[in-house]
Amino acid sequence: MVRSHQTNRISRNVAVGAVTVLVGVVLAIVFALQPWRICPEDDVPAGCAALPQDVLGMMLGMCIILGGAAALVVGSLRRGKDV
Repeated sequence: MVRSHQTNRISRNVAVGAVTVLVGVVLAIVFALQPWRICPEDDVPAGCAALPQDVLGMMLGMCIILGGAAALVVGSLRRGKDV
């Protein structure tokens, strides 16, 4: 069975979407946990109040997740049509 160029492109879209979702999840988790933060009133960094930069990082991670999920869904739907 020979795979067509269209099928390879769709598989690439699915792979790129999956990797993009993974990157977005890691980014959002890192900004939610804030491992670089030190606050005197709490013993864990995740308990510190988030700064605007931290919120921006989390929102960026969530936008990346949504974009990757959209690419994953579109690639999966196209793959379903071609099979």
